[in-house]
Amino acid sequence: MSQTLNAAPANGHGMGRALVVGGSCAIGQAIARSLASDGRQVTVTYHSSKAATTAFVKEHKLMEAAQLDISADRAALESFVLRDKAEHGGKVPNVVVFCAAGIEPVALGDMDATVFQKHFDTVVRGPLFMIQAMYPHLEPDSRIILFSSALARTSAIFDDRYALYASAKAACEQLTKYLSKTLAAKQTTINAIAPGPTDTPGLRAQARSNGTSQSVAEAAQAGDAHVARLASLAPAKRIGTPEEIASPVRFLASKEASWITGAILNVSGGMCVYG
Repeated sequence: MSQTLNAAPANGHGMGRALVVGGSCAIGQAIARSLASDGRQVTVTYHSSKAATTAFVKEHKLMEAAQLDISADRAALESFVLRDKAEHGGKVPNVVVFCAAGIEPVALGDMDATVFQKHFDTVVRGPLFMIQAMYPHLEPDSRIILFSSALARTSAIFDDRYALYASAKAACEQLTKYLSKTLAAKQTTINAIAPGPTDTPGLRAQARSNGTSQSVAEAAQAGDAHVARLASLAPAKRIGTPEEIASPVRFLASKEASWITGAILNVSGGMCVYG
C-alpha cells in the first residue's frame, strides 16, 4: 500500500518531519510547500496520482511521495504507519495534516451506502485509525491538524449535494475536540482548519459535475461562473486561495501554537461566520 518515491535526505529535517495526507491536491501541495519552507522534511501522500505527485515533490529537496489510501481498512492504515516509521529512523512524523480531497457532491436521490461510507471513511474513520496507530509513537510537542469545512456549520451556500460532505466534516470537528484531551497526555495538540470555498481545480470541477458533456472551453466557463457566484457571496467579493489555507496550517504546526488544541479555525474570509 505504501511506496516512497524521491526520498528526502534523512539529515534534512531540522524541524522534524511532516506527513501531508492528501498532499497531491491543490491545498495539500500548498501546505507541503509551506511546511517544507520551514526546513521540515515533508512526506506527501497520494491515492492514485503517482506521476503528478512524483513531479511535484521534485520541486523541493526535502519532499518525498508515498502512496496511501486514507479510506483503507484499519490494518492497512496501521501497516502504513509502522512502515513509514521504519523508513524514517524509527520515528513517526511530528506534524500530521489530514487534507485528503476527492469527495464528489451527491444529491439526495443518488445517495447510497457506498457513497455514505466513502465520505466518512475519508474524513473521519481513516484519520481516526491513523492517529490511533501513531499514538504510542508520538513524540512530545507533535501536531495533528484535521480538515473540517465552513460548511459543517452553515448550509446557506450549497444545496443537498453537500449534505454528506458537511455531515462528515461536522463529525471531524467533534473528533478534534474529544481527542484533544487524550493527546494532551502526549504533549500533542490536535486542531482543525475549516476553510470556506477555495479556488482549486476541484472546486471548479464541481460546476461540471452534472453528468453533461462539455468542451474544454465550456468547462472553463462553467468553472469561472461557479467561482464568480461564490465570490459574490463573500464580504471581500472573492474566494480563498490554497496558499491562504496553508498559512494557518503552518501556524498550527509551529511552536507558537503550543497552547492551542481542540480548536476549529474558521478560514473563510468572513463568508461563514459563527461563534
